[in-house]
Amino acid sequence: MPVVPAIILTHGTLYCWHITETLIELSTLATAKNIVFNTIGANLRMQQSVACKLLINEFISNDDIIYINKKPTVINTHISLSHTNHYAYVIHTHSECGLDVELISEKALRIKLKFCNPQELLLFKKYNFTENELYTLLWCAKEAIYKRYNDGYSFVNDIKISTIDKVNQEITAQINTPATNENCTVYYLLHNNKFIAYVI
Repeated sequence: MPVVPAIILTHGTLYCWHITETLIELSTLATAKNIVFNTIGANLRMQQSVACKLLINEFISNDDIIYINKKPTVINTHISLSHTNHYAYVIHTHSECGLDVELISEKALRIKLKFCNPQELLLFKKYNFTENELYTLLWCAKEAIYKRYNDGYSFVNDIKISTIDKVNQEITAQINTPATNENCTVYYLLHNNKFIAYVI
């Protein structure tokens, strides 16, 4: 079973599954554990989804997992899921959380104007990141914030990144919507050429 050793974080635990199985193998494992999963979608996307649910089942009893619209919700604790390529990740904490994982690539750089405001575009001059690294990290951080707060945000106008602390791997952000107006900290780490960002 390709579960990568858990990463113990200050605020919880991060679990990772390296997806080496075929969709049929993953589906067989999930069916044997009575795990509900979607049978429609692209092959890799389905593999990622099933692997996330199997990963949750590694540390939480099936009896404590409720599926709402096939999305896992855990009783008395909190999780957030993310996946990219052949890796699935789950963060497990005791407070509301949001997790995002992004492979460092030029994808975020190409679409930076869709999620960065003018001040964030200037961060490239301030911090020692390549452009691919910086914009992947900003995208990853904003996705984690979106997942944590579940509000209808405009990534350009409503979520603003102000500082990046590379030593402590923390990002300071502001959220400003009719429902939410507060500062938040995004924690991040680099794992196998991927940025992992989470918000508690």
